Amino acid sequence: MPWQLIAHHDDEIRSLVIGALRKALRAQDIAIRPIEAQHVARADEVLQDFGLGDCSLVVMGSGMPQDEQASVGLAGREPTRQFIKRLKALARHMPLVVVSSTPDDRLADFLDAFEHTALVTVGADFQAHLSEALKRLRAGQPRPSAARLRLNIDLCNMQTASWQLQRRGGDDFEATGTLQLDQRLLERIIEDSAELETRVAEHRDDWLKKMERLSADLHQLLFKGGTPNFGCWDRFSEQRRHVGGVANTRVRVTVNQATHPVLVEALKDEGGDVDSYWMLQAPVFRRYESTTAYPPLFKDHESRHGLINCLVIEADGKAGNVPDGHGGGQGFDRLPHCETECREIVQTLTRAANCDVTHLRVQGLGADVATPVLELLRERRWHLVHFSGHLSGDHAQQAGLVLRADRGGILPVQQLVRQLGRTQLLFLSSCRSASAKVVMQAVEHHVPALLGFQWPIDDGAASRFAQTFYRLLFDPQDSCHRYLEYAFMKARKAAYAHAPEHPSWVAPVLLMQMD
Repeated sequence: MPWQLIAHHDDEIRSLVIGALRKALRAQDIAIRPIEAQHVARADEVLQDFGLGDCSLVVMGSGMPQDEQASVGLAGREPTRQFIKRLKALARHMPLVVVSSTPDDRLADFLDAFEHTALVTVGADFQAHLSEALKRLRAGQPRPSAARLRLNIDLCNMQTASWQLQRRGGDDFEATGTLQLDQRLLERIIEDSAELETRVAEHRDDWLKKMERLSADLHQLLFKGGTPNFGCWDRFSEQRRHVGGVANTRVRVTVNQATHPVLVEALKDEGGDVDSYWMLQAPVFRRYESTTAYPPLFKDHESRHGLINCLVIEADGKAGNVPDGHGGGQGFDRLPHCETECREIVQTLTRAANCDVTHLRVQGLGADVATPVLELLRERRWHLVHFSGHLSGDHAQQAGLVLRADRGGILPVQQLVRQLGRTQLLFLSSCRSASAKVVMQAVEHHVPALLGFQWPIDDGAASRFAQTFYRLLFDPQDSCHRYLEYAFMKARKAAYAHAPEHPSWVAPVLLMQMD
């Protein structure tokens, strides 16, 4: 009797798969051989034990196999790819469904090389999409594509904007167009974005209502401002349904210094609740019109597969005051989580493959703390630079890293980025570290990826986000492994789950200079 093999380490996902199988086959009594969680570690061996002579379908998780022997010397999704290669070598026409918790472009491209395969992403309509994939595969119909959709919006003009849709996976699709912008409405959105930051800084409870109104205005600006805008929304909605929802999309908004203050992260469907913000379901990131010598981290073969040098700079977290030279100064509170953040990140990076990690603690350095930091930055090429501490100044010429809150403890951002000509990710774990003036200096010096916070953020919340981000980015068993935008999105979701009423989940901003 034909049977189906299900290999997934998550009991809940495995149950959903079995339910979808029964629905697709319209039968409650079907022969299913699941590899239980305790046996996933020996998936290769179990596959050989079962044999494939009577098997009619394989459903597997994107983290298969998880056994050490099958994964020796392999990173990221390579064990999964090797497992699939062995499976397809044994049974070329075997229908195969791979279940992933996050859209995975590289895995989808890999599956495109094989017949009778499908990649299904876990989401709100997971069972429905899985059932459809199973029906099509078993019926011998054209395989369901592991489709992914990209929406790119260029918002560098106050009167007009442009958009581009790209769908990849099976039957590719591409469309472009223009958007008519209501300049007054755009100016109001910029003002309201600044007002929202003020409410967050003042710890006002009505910040979320303000963001919801801003979101509605942003939707009106981009998708209802004229006939071309309606056309963009109709195309996007249609293609989004084609790929299985917003979870299988990626949104990139190109901005400049004038439009940077727009809270593009507030995009969501009109009338949707808080959970429907796109940034909680899909990567939403920014881009500037600028060229860079290097791509963002892990977007090139060298950094994805070679050794990466990581520098973690831990500021002296003691409270203090930085004199301004005019009888005044700027005071800074103690950072109780700074040390823990850096220690945990260093441990995560040290455990990761192909990472050479240097941890610079500012505490204990001499009176001039900026010089040794600059000397270390010049010492070698740093692929990744992480700074944890305060940021000083509201203007470009004053913006600086507070290495220590005293006279001589400031490293101007401009001096920092001058040393980052070959750095591929700069993470500034500081309040307002993603402000337009800080970002512009990084862009002008060709830093291809910057992660920071657009608002004041609690020290503990910033620390949790940073630690979560790096764990996801460097965990070879996670689908976000070495994907900046997906680790960023998933870390935001974790921040939202931890404290949905706290604005810390909205504060993170990712800038990536890539097409």
